[in-house]
Amino acid sequence: HLLLRYLKSFKVYLIIIFKSFFSRKDLNALFQTRFETVHILCPGPSAKKIIDHKIEKNECVIFINHALKMVNEININQASLFYFTSDGTRLKESVHDNLHELMQVKSIIFASHLFHFNLKLINKCDIFFVPKIEFSKEFGVVGQNNGPNSFSKIQKTPIMSGFGSMINSLQLAVLFQPKTIKLWGCDMLDVKNERYFDTSVPIRKEQKFDLTKNHFEIITPKINALGISIIQ
Repeated sequence: HLLLRYLKSFKVYLIIIFKSFFSRKDLNALFQTRFETVHILCPGPSAKKIIDHKIEKNECVIFINHALKMVNEININQASLFYFTSDGTRLKESVHDNLHELMQVKSIIFASHLFHFNLKLINKCDIFFVPKIEFSKEFGVVGQNNGPNSFSKIQKTPIMSGFGSMINSLQLAVLFQPKTIKLWGCDMLDVKNERYFDTSVPIRKEQKFDLTKNHFEIITPKINALGISIIQ
């Protein structure tokens, strides 16, 4: 079982390198892009508050995982739209349930556990970051993660700075050099016994909210030191 996981993770890593080569134009453009405000939309219970907010042309929205379901519900004035995930399972669910919405945005994948991905999923996405890698006895070839104390903007060959897609998306957000990062639906806890804004979103038995919150609290002052405000 472990041997198969090792082989799959290495195979996926090679596929991602191949995919990245042919999408390098999109990747290079990403590094030249700037926005006044970056909106990060997570699928937490408070996500629907964004519906009453107008997104301007010089802003962007980064849809995290199942927040993709809200693409057609928000007020967009020619704003740029991105889908972001580090989670192969959630990407698989988004491809299955919201492929139409996925095709309306620029999809960006920054993953550590590569064995969760496959060629079909990779081909549905626009930009796959090729991470710096190491070997894990449990997961095979994985992207390096140096934790929240190492937080920095995302690089073309990146290293993760913490746990979860929302935390990793902040590395992308600061790349755009915004004045403000606005978080929507990034609740990091159950609200009135609800975990997500939509009951169709699959619920995991284990959700590491405490770890995400801890990493967020470490990263926030590092982002503030860059002259960027974070609003929740």
